[in-house]
Amino acid sequence: MRRILLPAITLSFLIAGLAALASAQADQKKEELPHPKTLEALQGAMKDVVEREHVTGAGVALVSNGQLLWCGGIGKADVSSNRDVMCDTEFRVGSISKTFVALALLKLQEDGRINLYSRLQDVAPEIPLKNRWGSTNPVRIVNLLEHSAGFDDMEPAEVYNRDGPWDYPLLDVFKRFQEPEAVRWPPGTRFSYSNPGFGIAGYLIEKVSGQPFDAFIQQNVLAPLEIIIGDFRLTGANRAALAQGYEGNPPAPYRTRIFTCAQPVT
Repeated sequence: MRRILLPAITLSFLIAGLAALASAQADQKKEELPHPKTLEALQGAMKDVVEREHVTGAGVALVSNGQLLWCGGIGKADVSSNRDVMCDTEFRVGSISKTFVALALLKLQEDGRINLYSRLQDVAPEIPLKNRWGSTNPVRIVNLLEHSAGFDDMEPAEVYNRDGPWDYPLLDVFKRFQEPEAVRWPPGTRFSYSNPGFGIAGYLIEKVSGQPFDAFIQQNVLAPLEIIIGDFRLTGANRAALAQGYEGNPPAPYRTRIFTCAQPVT
């Protein structure tokens, strides 16, 4: 295969021309995109997306400079009861809860109660950790938050607590399911998504604060942010406000240890 070499000046003009063409095309596409000018137009555009993608319902909040401008819903929170999504409808947010766990540990560090660069084995030696690179690359708390500890993700049996009590102790989970805590490569060298890493982070919150991790987060993260609606646990009180999830058409059951959507004070 023959290689064609262009003079530097020709190559420069070619690159500049391609960049100008790409910029012009981007500007043209940008002009063609709809730009709702009113709240009603925005609501209509969002409704079109929800219906086109066959989404049951969605909650929306518009916030500017910390001020809530509008809060509402599109579609149904529960199809069987014909319940609409409203401003106070709660949703399961899944792994977004990791944000609040990380904030709680940052708060503990800010208060001088933990150092995120401490070795996990020094802070919680009771966790069954296997790390053959421990002398040079120990698992540090910050690695848990960065998904860089080298931990695997959950074993299937860990995904849901089907038989045990709702408040099954986290440490018992780590002792029962030890495979994810076997480090697969030197910590800090690779990213690999790991739910068990954040489970351990939640346990550290409990150990350092002396409170259940969700209670600490409620008091020290959500309350100062004036987030007044939001729970880690499914209860009779919040179940009525919770949107029903679906797996296709069948309703999806809620499992233990959930975190439902947080609504700011209006």
